Amino acid sequence: MKNGRISADQFWTGNNSLEKSDPYKITDFWSNVRCPLDAAFRDENGDIVFFKGGRYWAYRGNNLLRSRGLIRKRYRLHRFRRTMNAVFAFRNVTHFIKGSKYWRLSGNQNRRNSPKIIRPRRLRNADAVTTWINNNRIYVFKGESYYRLGKVNKEPY
Repeated sequence: MKNGRISADQFWTGNNSLEKSDPYKITDFWSNVRCPLDAAFRDENGDIVFFKGGRYWAYRGNNLLRSRGLIRKRYRLHRFRRTMNAVFAFRNVTHFIKGSKYWRLSGNQNRRNSPKIIRPRRLRNADAVTTWINNNRIYVFKGESYYRLGKVNKEPY
């Protein structure tokens, strides 16, 4: 799922020109995942983590590492109990996005100043967010549109 995008029960892969593939069914590759999903991302170890409700599934390639763990326990997000809009990793920091707020975590430590408000209103309630390693940018997908954030040196919002 390198440079991929997930939506409910399907995923797409992309190339360097941001052209996407035909859709693939998530459960054809990761059978234990319960769709439709809220979000998914590739973590700093290269593992793919899927989220639905307050639960997650972690895979290394197509091999299940953890099934139906609790998000709030793994990521120490004690007030984060329900669905999320998107999650992505950027420079070894994981960002969880829900509505108008985001949480930043480095490793398994919850930052004391989280959550924060997403300042550009157009980026709130995102459908998906991904990073593009080749150009050091973050892409926010919302409805039929996507927003390419400028080169990010600090916090993306």
